[in-house]
This record gives sequence, C-alpha cells and structure tokens, in this order.
Amino acid sequence: MTASCYTLEGLLKARRVAHTGHPILRWNVSNVEVRRDEAGRLRPVKPRVIGAHRKRIDGVVALLMGLSVMGRQMPVKEPQYQMLILGANH
Repeated sequence: MTASCYTLEGLLKARRVAHTGHPILRWNVSNVEVRRDEAGRLRPVKPRVIGAHRKRIDGVVALLMGLSVMGRQMPVKEPQYQMLILGANH
C-alpha cells in the first residue's frame, strides 16, 4: 500500500479530495496512523493505545485499495490513424 499512501498524501496536499463530511469516514480517518516498516513500506495501522480494538480504519483501507486499483488501470490510448494514399502520379 506504499504507492497508494503516497498517492493519497499527494491528493490531500493538493486539496483534490472531496469529502462530504460522512461521519463514519471522518471517524476512520481520525483513527488511522501510517507506519513505515524496516523495508521502507508504508501501511495504515490502528493506534497502539488502550481501546484500539474498538477503533476502525476500514474506510481508509478501502480508499487506499481503490487508489491501488486505479493506479494499475491501463490508460486508454487514443487511436493513431495512418493515411495511405494510392494512385498514379500525374
């Protein structure tokens, strides 16, 4: 999820994320922390505090998964046309 974390960070900094104030997503975002492992990979985690088992980050994880899928989509290429003119030279 490292690439998705960086993508989301960039979108947030550029103010390109529209959020309508949904209370569950707001709660999920308030519960998430981002950790870097020994290999340098980023991942979302719940905070290490008492009662963290009641905290949910599912909405943030789903958002990151969606960004990951979106990043793997092949871009649609515009068709390239070639013109071939046949005829006799005059």
